[in-house]
Amino acid sequence: NVGAGCNPEEGYVNCDWVAAPGIDVVFNIMERWPFEDSMADEVKAFEVIEHLPNLIWFMDEAWRVLKPDGVLVVRTCPPFTNNAWRDPTHVRPYLPDSFRYFDPDSPYHRCGSLYTDKAWRFAGWGMVGGDAFFVRMTPRKAVAEKPQGVVRKINGDVKELRGECNEYAKNGKDNVMKQEAASSSE
Repeated sequence: NVGAGCNPEEGYVNCDWVAAPGIDVVFNIMERWPFEDSMADEVKAFEVIEHLPNLIWFMDEAWRVLKPDGVLVVRTCPPFTNNAWRDPTHVRPYLPDSFRYFDPDSPYHRCGSLYTDKAWRFAGWGMVGGDAFFVRMTPRKAVAEKPQGVVRKINGDVKELRGECNEYAKNGKDNVMKQEAASSSE
């Protein structure tokens, strides 16, 4: 329950950036979330995304922590409501179709791969009363039976990366890019 605020829910790990009664984990949602990869059955974010400066970061982190059969449920206010605009902490409103950009099967996705390599399945949406909508998304990622070697091109060389002790394999693309940048500046 990301951004639980004053609405923590039983049965969820309730998260927010401010410590409050019922909040289990305190962290900045715009930084790496303090959860393991593929560990969550559901990520719930009600009345959160309209406050964020970067939806793509949020979607990438939700994708990372969700299990392959997990579900992301987002609820927010659409732009045609007063609530979308009256709250001074709202950065921007969204439409249900905004989330279709993350689904490769959607006609909106034509440039989606320029923003992120994390693919989603748009699983549906609906209205909540007259002033909010919800969207359901599922991550498109395969279930690996056992860890496989990772192949990366580093400084022009193709390298196979194996094992937990290997920083590239452990930390993924971000660490590869940092290592490549450090190598090229030396």
